[in-house]
Amino acid sequence: MKVGDTIEFVKFPDQNETMKVQVTELRKDIAFQEFGCKGWTMEEMLKGTYEIYTPEQENQWGTLAITIKN
Repeated sequence: MKVGDTIEFVKFPDQNETMKVQVTELRKDIAFQEFGCKGWTMEEMLKGTYEIYTPEQENQWGTLAITIKN
């Protein structure tokens, strides 16, 4: 993945809506408050994250924060 790429997201879990976006920035580190989880604990944020992918997948592939625009 690189800046300028187009990504098509599929709404989870129904998979009946999609959204195409363009990658504007790649980041390895991101502050917790930038996740859009205001008021959440770290445990709540991780629980929500691991409903999408598993800790094993995170360990295998790593993580990357992306900034996007429609």
